[in-house]
Amino acid sequence: MRPLIVLVLATATLAAPLALGLAPNSPPHADFAFSPSDPQAGVRISFHSTSVDDGAILLEEWDFGDGAQAIGAHVTHAFARAGIHNVTLRVTDEQLAVGIVTRSIFVLPADPVATIKVSSSEAHRGQAIAFTADVRDADGDAIVNWTWSFGDGTWSLQQAPTHAYDALGTYNVSLWVLDSGGSWGHAHTFVRVVNAPPIVAQADADRRFGAVGDTFRFRAEAFDPDGDLVGYAWSFPDGTVLEGQEVAHAFSRGGLHRVVLTVTDADGGVATRDVRVLVRPAT
Repeated sequence: MRPLIVLVLATATLAAPLALGLAPNSPPHADFAFSPSDPQAGVRISFHSTSVDDGAILLEEWDFGDGAQAIGAHVTHAFARAGIHNVTLRVTDEQLAVGIVTRSIFVLPADPVATIKVSSSEAHRGQAIAFTADVRDADGDAIVNWTWSFGDGTWSLQQAPTHAYDALGTYNVSLWVLDSGGSWGHAHTFVRVVNAPPIVAQADADRRFGAVGDTFRFRAEAFDPDGDLVGYAWSFPDGTVLEGQEVAHAFSRGGLHRVVLTVTDADGGVATRDVRVLVRPAT
């Protein structure tokens, strides 16, 4: 009789949930969403479990099909290569029932990421600027083409070109790179071309000492690195201003006089130089 009693008790235990009106446990309904919707190789994808259960979810396990796995309702993963990847989510509820979903995700080839390095972001007219392309390709494709636009109507297909501008202004420099997988990357930067001021090579007087009424002759040599000179102006302490590369002036009073030379170029750039002469007072 003892075995019969055991059998009856076991049967009663299994039937208890039904006798009490309790529904049997259903496995979780596994599902997930991801973003971005058009992921690229090498770019992290956010995975979000949208699974539901009639009770509580105990565990969410991810298998990304490339050897990587993760646990949690919200995870991220980056695929190293483009193509179709089968991602599986396994959901376990508090009564150890399991729901599984597998979805195929199409991962696009990665676009190259390019940046431009310049030897100087500000240069003078006619000054050569060196440009270098710094390119990163997440899926390892080789870069097969570099196309540069310097913003002044000129182009280059070199990987690291140099370029000089003929006019002042701000130029938008653009770079397009193409990888062996057929994906393009783009970068741009700005280069400002500014006027180089004149350079005074020499400014002097034919004499440094004299007397009131003596004629002093002043002469200068100057040049403009990126254009033409338009004028020499000599300013004297008595308010006199004389124009020319070479001028003459007599002082009406004695003392140490400071003569200022101003050289101007065609773009408005200026350079100055002082010349000092000592004049004896009249006796």
